[in-house]
Amino acid sequence: MRRALLPFLVVVLVAACSKQEPPAPPAALPEVNDANCHPDALKAMPDDANRKKFAGLCLRRGSLKKGSDQGLKP
Repeated sequence: MRRALLPFLVVVLVAACSKQEPPAPPAALPEVNDANCHPDALKAMPDDANRKKFAGLCLRRGSLKKGSDQGLKP
């Protein structure tokens, strides 16, 4: 039992002392509004992955409106 504990402790200590920095958090997306969803504002965003995600949010920001009945009956 003690022989298994010693390698485990060595691994834990080495991992705790590593100089690898944690990854940076992802950049926050701006608020979805008319000014930020303008094509020029989208082109100015630096990160391609965030730009694609934000452009998708801009496309889906419309609101639902009741359509005309068009002569349909329930």
